[in-house]
Amino acid sequence: MMFKVMEEDKEKSSQDEVKRQIEELLEVARFCFNVTDCRRKLILNHFGQTFDPKDCHKKCDTCREDFQVENEDMTELAQKLLELVDSINKNHVGSGVVSKTMCMDVFRGSRAKGVTDKGYDRLQFFGSGKDINRDRTDRLFEELLGRGALKERLVGNARGFNDANVEVS
Repeated sequence: MMFKVMEEDKEKSSQDEVKRQIEELLEVARFCFNVTDCRRKLILNHFGQTFDPKDCHKKCDTCREDFQVENEDMTELAQKLLELVDSINKNHVGSGVVSKTMCMDVFRGSRAKGVTDKGYDRLQFFGSGKDINRDRTDRLFEELLGRGALKERLVGNARGFNDANVEVS
C-alpha cells in the first residue's frame, strides 16, 4: 500500500516536472521571438530585478535595431485560428495527431492532399489566414501557445516517438 502511494507521488512529481520544463521552454521561446523589448530588461526581469531600457544604451540586439514596430490587432485572426484548431480536432479522421503544421496549412488555405483528403478544406475557418504570410502565421501560433490559448500534447506513435497534437486549451 505504501509503495503504491509512493509510486503515485513519483508519477505526479514527474508530471509536474514535465509541466515546469515545458513552461520554461515556452518562456525561452517567447524571449527568442520577442523582437521589441530590451533583452537586458527581459533577462533581469526573469531574475526578479528591474531594469530601465534607457540604461541599455543600445547594447542589446533589440535596442540596437533601428526599426519601427507596428502594432497590429490580431484578435479576429487569433479567434478564427482557435476556432479552426478546435474544428480540426473535432473533425479529425484517422490515426495520428493534428500537428501545428497541419493547422497552419488549413488556416492559410492549403489545398494539399492531406488537407483535402480529411475534409479540412470544408471547415468554416479554412483559409482565414490566407492573406498573411507563413512567418506571421507562425508568430501568431507561437503567441497563442505562449499565452496558453493553445497547447501541444505529446502523443506516442507506432514508431516509438512522440508527436505533438495541437489543441485549444
